[in-house]
Amino acid sequence: MRKQTIEYTSPLDALVAVTKRLSIYENQQKMDSEEFFHQYNQGKLSDDTLFIEWANDYRHYKAGAIADFTQAITINPQLAEAYSNRGLAKDESGDKAGAIKDYTQAITINPQYAIAYNNRGLAKSKSGDKAGAIKDLETAKQLFQQQGNTQGYQKAQELLNKL
Repeated sequence: MRKQTIEYTSPLDALVAVTKRLSIYENQQKMDSEEFFHQYNQGKLSDDTLFIEWANDYRHYKAGAIADFTQAITINPQLAEAYSNRGLAKDESGDKAGAIKDYTQAITINPQYAIAYNNRGLAKSKSGDKAGAIKDLETAKQLFQQQGNTQGYQKAQELLNKL
């Protein structure tokens, strides 16, 4: 198998492409990329070509995510997904306060953004703000239900049950 090289016109185009691929993997495998990567690194998943590509895309995503999403926000400050994804990258790197700030901005731009509420709730929980976490996760659960996202609804409920 030969490596394929793809050239993008800008770092933003590359980021959008890798984010779309991660989303496709997540939908196909019914697992988020962070959980996949954790299981893959523990040897719980095979070295199937799909999993290798997913792992490589996730590594690329994490390596430059904060800088790339910051650039995307500079280009389009109304892009809620860029704030939410930068928040996720900050959260994964240990910057809970920065993550909460970015999730809040994503929600300000798009008050119906269930994933941003869900992720902000998780970050608040990790930061010790149980009441704030419960409020955000309840909002996420309601939005997921309104939007017909059964899986998101169930995950939010599971998180609430753990608090």
